[in-house]
Amino acid sequence: MKSLPRPAGGDGAGLAATELGSAVHELLEQIDLRAPKSPAPAEIEQDVRSRHPAASDEDLERIGRFVANYCDSKLARRVAQLPEPQTELSFVFEQGEVLLNGFLDVVSLSDGKAFVLDYKTNRIDRELEEIVADDYRIQRLVYALACLRAGYEEVEVAYAFLEQPDAI
Repeated sequence: MKSLPRPAGGDGAGLAATELGSAVHELLEQIDLRAPKSPAPAEIEQDVRSRHPAASDEDLERIGRFVANYCDSKLARRVAQLPEPQTELSFVFEQGEVLLNGFLDVVSLSDGKAFVLDYKTNRIDRELEEIVADDYRIQRLVYALACLRAGYEEVEVAYAFLEQPDAI
C-alpha cells in the first residue's frame, strides 16, 4: 500500500503513526511466514528510508523492535504451522448498500476454516481486550464477514499487538 509522500527533504523529522504502521506492515509482508526472521538493522534502515525518508533513528528502532517482536512471538510460531499462510489478501463485498473492501494482513484458508491475523502498532494504553472490543469490533466483523461470504464456515480473527505480541 502506498501513502502520500512527504515533501522532499527527508530530514529524519520522524514518521506519523500511520506511516510508522505502514513501514512495519511493509517489512512484515516480506518475511517468510513459515520461518519468520527479523531483518538486520541495516536492512531495516535501507528499506524504511527508501519508502519513508522522514524516518528518524527512533522510528527505525521502534520499527525494528516491532518486526522482531512479531518474529519472536508465539503467534508467529502458530502462523508458521498454519496451512499456506498468505499476506495482503484482498477482499470486497457489499453489505446492504455499502461496499466494503480491504486487505487481510495474514490469512490461512483450509478445510472451510479461515484464520485472519491483523498487525497492530498501537501504543498500549489499556487492556488489550478492551482495545479490541472498543476500537476493532467493526474491523473484526468485516474480516469475519469477508471470509464467511467467500464460503468459509468458520473464521478466527486474531490481532498481533506488536508492543506486546504474546499478550492475547
